[in-house]
Amino acid sequence: MKKNIYLFLFACICVLILAALPRSIEFLNRNYLFGFDQGKHWLAAKSIVVDHKFPLIGDEVGGAQGGFFQGSGWYYLLAIAFILFGGDPYGGIVLIFMLSVGLIAMFMALFKSYLGKKEIVTAGMLLAIAPILISNARFVWPPFVIPFLTVLYLFFVYNVLLKKYVHIIPVFFTIGLMAHFEIATAGTLFISTMILYVCYIVYEKIPVKYLFFGLVGFILPLFPLLIFDIRHDFLNTKGIIEMFTGSKTGPITTEAYIKIVANHWMIFYDEFFRAFQMLFLPKIVISGLLIAGTLSLLLDKRVPFLKKKFVAFLFISPISLFLVFLLFKSNVWAWWIPELTVIYIVLMAMVLVYGWQKGLIMRGLILVITGLMMFSYIKTTYSFLSKELFDYGGVHKIKGKTDALDIIYRDAKNTQFGLLIFTPPIYTYPYDYLLWWYGKNRYGYIPPYEKKNIFYLLIEPDEGQPWRHKGWIETVIKDGAILDSWVLPSGFIIEKRML
Repeated sequence: MKKNIYLFLFACICVLILAALPRSIEFLNRNYLFGFDQGKHWLAAKSIVVDHKFPLIGDEVGGAQGGFFQGSGWYYLLAIAFILFGGDPYGGIVLIFMLSVGLIAMFMALFKSYLGKKEIVTAGMLLAIAPILISNARFVWPPFVIPFLTVLYLFFVYNVLLKKYVHIIPVFFTIGLMAHFEIATAGTLFISTMILYVCYIVYEKIPVKYLFFGLVGFILPLFPLLIFDIRHDFLNTKGIIEMFTGSKTGPITTEAYIKIVANHWMIFYDEFFRAFQMLFLPKIVISGLLIAGTLSLLLDKRVPFLKKKFVAFLFISPISLFLVFLLFKSNVWAWWIPELTVIYIVLMAMVLVYGWQKGLIMRGLILVITGLMMFSYIKTTYSFLSKELFDYGGVHKIKGKTDALDIIYRDAKNTQFGLLIFTPPIYTYPYDYLLWWYGKNRYGYIPPYEKKNIFYLLIEPDEGQPWRHKGWIETVIKDGAILDSWVLPSGFIIEKRML
């Protein structure tokens, strides 16, 4: 008995090592993406910790289709990293790395009493080598928290299927939390889950009061957004309705709607295969195995009914979610459905373990499939580590930005100067933050964005329109004799000017 426990623990540790290796590149080299979104979010974290301003809302989203706001939870989560790392944006990389590896550890810990050890280890392995989860762990962005929350969501769903109906509250509470990281995910998953939940209530003859419990659970984490909405004439509610109904964009023609549905299908199709290592596997093999294996498991009278209910939930959830998105009369984006990666992988793990019990031929097929997945993982991980661990990067990574600031500060030699910045997104959020955190801490000075006697131009060329900054110089800058200039290995251009 103890030997089996030790083997299980050893397998779990191996799974976590598999997860950590490709996710650790930015964690180790400390050269991470620090762009528009990262700068904006770290400024928000600074505002909480340093300026003691506590927002009720997060990023504005929706655009012309019906603007509204995300929840502010991402800002507060970053504020914790801000405190722990003294404002160093590297804290965000540590946070996202821990969440990405942590979701696997949490899955294995939470489900160890519910699923078999083979299912736990198989699901953990597939989560560890999932290409999309590896990619997401390498830069800091709010939707990448959602797979972590999805593990909690599935755990509470499983408990509901165990007829522990009190867990209905945390099921919907977890969905509400997702609105703080991607509100489109929370909204669509809420509708999808509610549809399945109502069907389950009718099937199991559950008291209707539990429907109310679900609504309360969903609303609780949205309380700050509701306060904001009440104060601002229900701006968010109106924006969400306009986004789904398309009332701002006008009537949709049949041809346009067909294109929209095609976009939805493409996103769901691509994100399904990004959940698995597909380098050496035909897509038909993975999709065929999952569909055939699921149906076989559901029809097998020897499989416990509880397991069938959970598998049915996992299988129906993406279908239900796709049908919900059909109500949305515009294109969707991949980061609106990050929860599906975890759902696909848990379902695949249960299918693989079920198939393993079906004789030597199925075992051979499963060994080939998992072996090719592992080979794909090894090949891509080796490529990542050999090529990117020591990669300097360009204008988008932190070292390129801080090296550019070092050149300006050192050239200025402790004298005050002005700084004007060109960046394709126009807004200078990452530079605003770095000048406050890096420039002030290292050099004791934050230059004003103005033309002083001596001022510098820091230019981040537009990769799509490399001539664009010249128009900025000719129309916005105009003044000043060029004293010196640099073209850095990162791609940044610096000019020193004097009025």
